[in-house]
Order: sequence, then structure tokens, then C-alpha cells
Amino acid sequence: MPRRWELLAICRLKATDRRGAVEAHGKALVWHVALLAPTELEKLDDKTSHFVSQLVVISVGDLFDPESVLLSRLFVNLDVEDKVVRLVMERVLGVLEDMMHKPVAQKAMELVVEELGRMWGDEYPIKRAKLLVSMLKHEYHSSGPAFKVSPDQVLEILLTEPIGVDTSELNYLLGHHRQQEAASGEDAYTMYTQAQNVLDQLDKQLGELQTMSKSTAGILAPNIRGVIMRERIWLSRIGEVQTEEQMALEDLEKLPATLMSRPEDASLLGRIALHEVYSQFRSDLFLTIAVPMGMTSKDTTSNQPIPTRDALNTLGTAEQNCWKTLQLIVAQGDVTRIRESAGSRISSRSLQT
Repeated sequence: MPRRWELLAICRLKATDRRGAVEAHGKALVWHVALLAPTELEKLDDKTSHFVSQLVVISVGDLFDPESVLLSRLFVNLDVEDKVVRLVMERVLGVLEDMMHKPVAQKAMELVVEELGRMWGDEYPIKRAKLLVSMLKHEYHSSGPAFKVSPDQVLEILLTEPIGVDTSELNYLLGHHRQQEAASGEDAYTMYTQAQNVLDQLDKQLGELQTMSKSTAGILAPNIRGVIMRERIWLSRIGEVQTEEQMALEDLEKLPATLMSRPEDASLLGRIALHEVYSQFRSDLFLTIAVPMGMTSKDTTSNQPIPTRDALNTLGTAEQNCWKTLQLIVAQGDVTRIRESAGSRISSRSLQT
């Protein structure tokens, strides 16, 4: 039955009947969830995620109808567990986060966060904190949502919760927010340090339960540790913080390589290289004129002044790392990161030509 509705949705979409396609995809989603085995209800399978993505993309991108993303309405009066409906709505939230450059998606985000907040209630504080962080991200893309969210609200929730990987993740997300809102680098660095401390405490507690030594492959939450370490390195490199703690790029190599870490490491190297070039431009007036006017690698290196040659080499390094990031991130389908990587590569390339 789900397949029949899916085929009908495809046919309607080809006939430009987008409203009918949304209705058919909704029926396919409901039938698919209803037929899932109990063991498959703990997390959404790929097919469920596909139906959710199709519904959100068509509703927001084609119909401009934010109300249609409230997929919880599809399961009203049906014998479907609340936790499954919440998982579906969390998936909706994830799809919307990649579409936040669209005003309709911003309105849809407000509706979904409000609905999920009602569904989670006060029994799941960490889930509520994650919703608040989603609204903080929302503020980066809009002139202001229907209701304002303060980072202090998230911190209050974290103070009442025992330490865990989720609390560490929320701390580093708050660090990202501090950077986005142009707060001092010290504030962001403090949040990243707190996130690292949470993981260290959790690691210590786990170590007390395990007498055997942990191998590199057993490092707790390597992706989160990598994010924290990269941002702390970045803030220290650009001079936003003054710290006695020495953190080098080589420290990242101690973490196990993951699908996420490879593009993020390349992105960090690209950002650092671009920052070094901009710093050279600020300190050398000749470079700000010579390089944009076309003094590039077409000229023989022997004819180039040393500062110009260094700047061009650094730009070349930045471009290579931005291109590597773009190649790695495309496979993951992260629209926001693809856009950022493409913008960085264009910046580095435009300064060379």
C-alpha cells in the first residue's frame, strides 16, 4: 500500500499537481509507519526519512505552505505511538534546518518547534534545550522569530541535568551561537571548554567502570571532540582569545577519522589560510593593490616580491583545502555546509585571478 501511494505521488508531481503529491506522500508515510515492525520503531528507517523529506521540500519549496509540515496531524486518531510521531517531527526539523535561507522555512520552523515543545513537555529537558538551540539558529536567518530565545534558557536547563554527550553537544552549539551573534571570542571559547569538560568528566566516570585501558578507537564521541577542538584552535589562531593552553592542528590527528571529521579538518585549514592572507592584506598596503590587480602565479616566482609570493601560496593552499572540503561534503548532502564551502573557494579563487 505505501508503494502505491508513493507511485501516485510521483505521477501527480510529474503532472505539476503538487498539492496532490503532498497528499499522496502523506498517505504513503502513514501506511509505511503503520506497517513498521516494533523493532524498527526506535528510529526512523531510510524510507520514512525519504517520505518526510519529500513532504517538507514540496510543502515549503513549491507550495509555500508552512502549515503542511506539521506531519503530526497525519497521525491524529491513529494507533501510532507518540514517540514515533515525535521522531517524525524531529526529522522535519532536520530537513528545515537545511532550508533556513527561505522565509517560508523560517515560519515552518517556528511552527514545528512550538509543536515539538508541546509534545516533549517538561519530562525531557535535553530535548527542550535542543529545540531552543534550533530557535537560536533560526535567528541567524531571519529578522526575528515570533518569540525570542535566550541562551541563558538553555544554560539553566543544562545546569539541572546530569552530564552526558547531549549536554556536551549543547554546550558547543551555544559556543557556535556566541560566534554567530558577534559576541566576544572569550565567551565562545568558554562554552567550548565547558563542552570539553563535560566529555572529560563523562570519560572519567566511564573509566572508573572499566579497568581496561581505552584504545584510540574507543574515544568517547570523537565527532563532538573534533568540533570542539577545531573551534578552539580557530579562535586561538585568529587572536580572539588569549590562552596558555597550547592546541595544535596535530592534536586533531589523535582522534579517529570519521566521515564528518575529514571535510571539517580541511575546512579548518582553508579558513586559517584565508585568515592569514587577510591579515597580510591588512598589514601590507601593496598586497591589497597588487594581488587583486592580477599579480598571480602567471608571473614567474622570481619576479614576484616575497610578500606577494607568500600571499599567493597561502591563497593556493586555501583554495585546495576549500575544494577538498567541497568534494567531501557533497557526498553527505549538507546544503548549508556545501554553500559555505563553495563561498570560501570562490573567495580564495577570486583573489588569485
